[in-house]
Amino acid sequence: MDQSVRKSKKPSDKKIVQQKLWAFQPIHTFKSTVIILACAGTLFLIFGIVICVEASKVVEVSKRYDNIDSCKPKLNEAQKAFTSSCSVDITLDEDMEEPIYLYYEMHNFYQNHRMYVKSRNYDQLKGEYFSTEDLDSCKPVKRIEDLEDYKPIDETKSRKDPAHPCGLVAATVFNDTFKLQNTKIKETGIAWDSDKDYKFKNAKKSKQWTDVEDEHFIVWMRIAAMPKFRKLWGVIEEDLESGTYTFEVQSNYDVSQWDGQKHLVLTTVNSLGGKNYFLGIVFLCATGVCYLAICVFGVMQFKRKSVGDEYRPKWN
Repeated sequence: MDQSVRKSKKPSDKKIVQQKLWAFQPIHTFKSTVIILACAGTLFLIFGIVICVEASKVVEVSKRYDNIDSCKPKLNEAQKAFTSSCSVDITLDEDMEEPIYLYYEMHNFYQNHRMYVKSRNYDQLKGEYFSTEDLDSCKPVKRIEDLEDYKPIDETKSRKDPAHPCGLVAATVFNDTFKLQNTKIKETGIAWDSDKDYKFKNAKKSKQWTDVEDEHFIVWMRIAAMPKFRKLWGVIEEDLESGTYTFEVQSNYDVSQWDGQKHLVLTTVNSLGGKNYFLGIVFLCATGVCYLAICVFGVMQFKRKSVGDEYRPKWN
């Protein structure tokens, strides 16, 4: 091959190739460092105060009810299920403005367990039909008969039929109900629109043992990351004045087997969400770190100037 035709391997004389691009490499002095830390600390302080003030405006009250004797589920021989009806009194020390969110809170329930999380079939939840052989991901709840360890079986369905929906998450769905006298609790609009529109559809071919499009079911199917969690049950769209309110609870969910707890929670919200001081406290702690660093650097700078030791830390 002609040497004149051979392509040269010499890099092009472009700034980006020859690494000649303009660059800014500031050398921080004591003064610039203090200014940066002071600005950052001030911003963190502002954010922390705003978040904590907003959180303090939220009115929240919680009441544990699984430890009330009348609320402990008892075995109903006729229905072959645990159930009981009870009343739970909640006292409001101050008025609550609508919307008021009603949550159930669970303690010591590890929804994030690997086997529990995997035990479902996403395509089946979208309404597709699968035979029992195709539901290995749902172990140990693949058939209707596998549900009997978790809830009563509908005798109209064949015990060998595939469970629809299948899996441990669906089989252990929370089924307590709540009513407040003379007050309507809205039970729709509590699930994410993306879940309702795309992820959960009732089947057209197979028989289901529960309504997959029920919003209480959809809310439960969204896994919680921690053993203590809350899930939205309903919304009260009217103001509640301070005083004592009695909730009629149909307690069907037994948590005594694993020393769990059930709480009924009423809460309002603010512009930043619910009553949570954690992020505000983090910002305030970051403020303290910034100001502490300023003090430390100030002491170092003072000692360096007063002693004149060339081996002490220098800023330039």
